[in-house]
Amino acid sequence: MSYQGYCKFCNEVINTNVQGNEIGNHECNAYLIGCEESQAITMAMRERGLNAFSCDLKPCSGGHHEWHLQMDIFEAIELTNWKFIGLHPVCTKMTLSGNRTYGKNKPRHNERI
Repeated sequence: MSYQGYCKFCNEVINTNVQGNEIGNHECNAYLIGCEESQAITMAMRERGLNAFSCDLKPCSGGHHEWHLQMDIFEAIELTNWKFIGLHPVCTKMTLSGNRTYGKNKPRHNERI
């Protein structure tokens, strides 16, 4: 038996089971910005009328906790069928410009992503 509920991200009517869990996948009209505790991109998207949420392991510093998912990005991706997912990992240890510090045979090479 299915019931009707609302998606917690886009407020669209969805089919749920008795526990309130979504049955099936609806096209969620919400945007996920991962690795973004500052909420700068999320706020810019919301100013343009988009239903955006930030996600980071850290608490948000942008002041809108109601738009922030403090969790692992891979868990957040599984929460719903997001319309768009943008990821902004910290690039310090990922770029070629960091080779002086994080390059092969350097003391901090093991920290490189």
